[in-house]
Amino acid sequence: MSKAQAVTATFAVIPTTGGNLTVKTVGNGNVTSDPLGINCGFLCAASFSDRVVTLTALPASGETFVRWNGCIANATNPMQCRVTLTKTITVTAEFSNKTTLEADIQITDVVLTPVSPSAGKSFTAQITLKNIGNIALTSGSHLEVWASEPTGQSCGAIGDAFADIDQLARNASTTITVKLIAPVKGMQRLRVFADSQCKMTELSERNNQLVKRYTVK
Repeated sequence: MSKAQAVTATFAVIPTTGGNLTVKTVGNGNVTSDPLGINCGFLCAASFSDRVVTLTALPASGETFVRWNGCIANATNPMQCRVTLTKTITVTAEFSNKTTLEADIQITDVVLTPVSPSAGKSFTAQITLKNIGNIALTSGSHLEVWASEPTGQSCGAIGDAFADIDQLARNASTTITVKLIAPVKGMQRLRVFADSQCKMTELSERNNQLVKRYTVK
C-alpha cells in the first residue's frame, strides 16, 4: 500500500445440480431410471439431485421400443438414453406393437447458416434425416421446409422450399440442404416436414415434423 486503492470482490450464483424429470410413454411399456426415481408407464415424475440421469425403456410383451423424444439414445443400446437436468425436462418413450417391415424417416438435426440470418436475406437449412425403420427406404420421399411456420402441417402442404429424399438404407443418415429467405425480425420457427405427401407407410407417423426456433436480425 503506497496510496489509496479500491478492490472489488465479485460473487456468482453457484449453479444448482439436478432438477425435475417427467417421463411419458406412448404404447405399452415401462421406463426406469438410474439413479432410482422413475419406474412407471404412461406418466410419472421425480426430482433428482444428480445432474445426469440414465433412462431405460422396457417394452411390454408383444411390443417393441421405437424411439426416445427429448433424450438422445445410447449409440450401443438404443433402449437407454441419458438426460442432463438443468431444469424441468420431459422425455417420451414410444413403444409399438407393429411387427411389419417398414422404413421410418426421422429428422435428427437442423443446422442454419448463418445461425441468425437478417430479415429478407437468404440462409440455408442443413437437415439431417435417419431411417430408423427395420428395412431400407427404397421408393424415396419428399421434404418440405418453411422459414416460419408454428402450426403443424397436413399431408400435401406446400412449404417455402422442398427437396427429394433418396433411397436410404436401414439406420443410415443423409443430409439435405435447402435455401430459404428469412422472414421479419424476431423469434421464428422453422418447420421441416419429411414425407410431406404421406406416400410411404412408416413404423411411426409422429416423427415426420420438427420445429427449430431461431432469431432473425
